Amino acid sequence: VSESSVALQYNNTKTPDDEDMMDGNWSSVLFRPNDATVHSSPNNNNNNHSQDTTLPTHYRETLLRLTHLTPTQFSSCAALGLLNLIGVVWFRQATSLGGVMNEVAEFQALARVLRRTLVPILVFYALLFWCLPLSRLTYVVWTNRSRQKRNARRQYLAKVVAAN
Repeated sequence: VSESSVALQYNNTKTPDDEDMMDGNWSSVLFRPNDATVHSSPNNNNNNHSQDTTLPTHYRETLLRLTHLTPTQFSSCAALGLLNLIGVVWFRQATSLGGVMNEVAEFQALARVLRRTLVPILVFYALLFWCLPLSRLTYVVWTNRSRQKRNARRQYLAKVVAAN
C-alpha cells in the first residue's frame, strides 16, 4: 500500500495543454487561453483538484481542444468565415434572376454563367468552412465527456487504493 500511495501522490509539472487548463466553459474547448503558462515546482501542487491523491499525467487522458489558436486568432478566423458567407450570399443574389447583374443587358450572359459555375463552388466552400469545424467540435465535446468520465473513475480508484 505504501508503494502504491507514493506512486499515486506523485506530483508532476503541468503543461499548458493539460486538462487543468480546461475550466469547463466553451472558450476552453474552442481555443487555448492567451496566458497558457503554468508555473509549477515540485513543491507547488498547481492543480484545481481538492483531492490529496493526484494521478501522474500518464494515467490521465488530456482533453481535446477544437484548435490551438489564441482567442484573437480564433475570432479573426470566425469573422473572415462569416464575411465570406455573407459575400457569397450577396454574390448569389446579385447573379440571380432579378439581381443587379441581370438588370444590365451586357451582364446577363455573364451572370448566367457565374450562377451555374462559380456560385455553387463558392457556396460549397463557404458552407464547408463552417461544417468541418462544427463536426470536429461535436467530436471534441463527445470525446471530452468520455475522457472526463474515465479520468473521474481513475481518480476514484486511486483514492480507494490509497485508502487501503
